[in-house]
Amino acid sequence: MTGLFIYGKIKELPYTIESSNPLKNTVLIVEVARPFRNSHGQYELDTFECVTWRGMSATVLNNCKIGDQVAIKARLESTVVESESGDKQYSYNIVAESVSF
Repeated sequence: MTGLFIYGKIKELPYTIESSNPLKNTVLIVEVARPFRNSHGQYELDTFECVTWRGMSATVLNNCKIGDQVAIKARLESTVVESESGDKQYSYNIVAESVSF
């Protein structure tokens, strides 16, 4: 089981994506400050794309605005695609299980 906690600010307005099933998912882009300063004394930001599902998608889409602070409990989901030559390509998604704002 994988578990992630993300606490940061919404960078872009959430948007809806359609998946192969009839459900619509919402994508939430969150900026998170690193817990240390760089060589210039500034905190750098990491940007994460989180996917929400089902009822949470509508709630996030209707209530979250740019700059809002959010706390996300999520899991990491991986996908492996094998090419014709046998090379494997891994991709990862952050899937939100709960979003607090």
